[in-house]
Amino acid sequence: NSFEDKSLSLYFDQAQKLNLKINIHLEPFSNRTAISTIEAIKYIIDTYGNHPAMYLKNGKPMFYIYDSYLIKKEEWKKAFSTIRNTKYDAILIGLWVEKDVENFFLESNFDGFYTYFASTGFTYGSTPKNWKYLSDWAKKNNKIFIPCVGPGYSDTQVRPWNKQNYKSRENGNYYDKMFGSAIQTEPQVIGITSFNEWHEGTQIEPAIPFKNDTFTYEHSRNRIKL
Repeated sequence: NSFEDKSLSLYFDQAQKLNLKINIHLEPFSNRTAISTIEAIKYIIDTYGNHPAMYLKNGKPMFYIYDSYLIKKEEWKKAFSTIRNTKYDAILIGLWVEKDVENFFLESNFDGFYTYFASTGFTYGSTPKNWKYLSDWAKKNNKIFIPCVGPGYSDTQVRPWNKQNYKSRENGNYYDKMFGSAIQTEPQVIGITSFNEWHEGTQIEPAIPFKNDTFTYEHSRNRIKL
């Protein structure tokens, strides 16, 4: 079992105590295919599907599949067909990165898509000025549009070459503006890209400087306004 798998039981139990719900973000793993992704989904549902802290939408768990574009739409469609209308049926959300990938989401049979990245302008999908189009397209084609927001972005301590994607927190204004853009599309769900990405400067918890032998992380106590 992976480290993540061993941790999930603890996460679910703690979430239940706090009256929170969990859904799963599936990142690429060794030799990932559409079929092996479905096998992972089956395992998660068998192991945690009945846990009170499992998030359900219309009675189904939701899975975000990162870098879904790396696998052909025909392979996703075939794999998804094996679980539709079974106990393993789920809400399957792919990642929208580039422009003009509508056919990928139509023909792969994803239930919807998310934009993930906290740095506006990094991709077509993560650029708020494109969200109205993505939202309108999703509604027209019975897909779920999930814009993702972040409080800023700063990963140059681990990726020194990536200065062009740095986004200042602007004392909370960056987060406010991105959240506002998401709300204007009236989405069913808004994603917050944060949690453990301290090295990318997207944490939303109040924090103090932390040092180790390799890096110094400087995180200010910026306000959080939802």
